[in-house]
Amino acid sequence: WKRVVAHQTRNVPHSGHEWLMKGAWFSANGELPVEKLKTGILVNCIIGPKRMGDYIDEAIALCHHKLCEARYFRDDIHLVSIALWDMRYAGPKEAIFHAILRTNLGCTHHMFGRDHAGVGSYYDPYDAHRIFDQISEEKLSIKPVRILEWWYCPVCGEVTYSGLCAHSK
Repeated sequence: WKRVVAHQTRNVPHSGHEWLMKGAWFSANGELPVEKLKTGILVNCIIGPKRMGDYIDEAIALCHHKLCEARYFRDDIHLVSIALWDMRYAGPKEAIFHAILRTNLGCTHHMFGRDHAGVGSYYDPYDAHRIFDQISEEKLSIKPVRILEWWYCPVCGEVTYSGLCAHSK
């Protein structure tokens, strides 16, 4: 792969994650010709202690492997891996650490969603996005892919976000 998009997860995948990964893949693939797929998605499942109520490690990894088996993604653009990591829920500062970690894994892009590494309402849901405005991509050697909150709109009958859909959530 010429470009690698990191998707960090401590959850089992759902249709929203599928949309997020595909959107980040298109964003990273950018000007590359589609017939020459050079961008991959590295799903990095967080394995280790997490907060009460989070999914068990086995469920997270197994469900992501099931996505592969069901061919929701092409084999040549999707790879599932694990990261042994104790989540700190340090919000923006942890997001910077995650970017450095994924750079060391060879990723060129990293997805950062709403409330990345946050806990409850301690941080603003987009603080992890804003911290990357203070650090150049060249200094980090990775491009943050900032992702807004996506949701299912029953009127549109599809997954969307407020930037695309005028219906209320």
